[in-house]
Amino acid sequence: MEIKQLKELRAKAHSLEPVLQIGKSGITASIITEILLQLKKRKLIKIKLLKAAGDRKKLVDEIVSKTKAVLVRSVGRVVVLFKK
Repeated sequence: MEIKQLKELRAKAHSLEPVLQIGKSGITASIITEILLQLKKRKLIKIKLLKAAGDRKKLVDEIVSKTKAVLVRSVGRVVVLFKK
């Protein structure tokens, strides 16, 4: 994905509210299913990772690999994903 496209997606994502929160149960099959459903419906989504969820970097890597989505941005405990 081009840098210009990523910048546009980041700008769009700024006003979005998180559609999911991932907590202490971490990444489950149902969470992945819900992420895929939301990506199909909206294309661009924001996810909030709660502190109880664990290591942010590992969670982000796992979400991206299992959903095949593009990581638009990961700031603090908020992750923005995009999928065509």
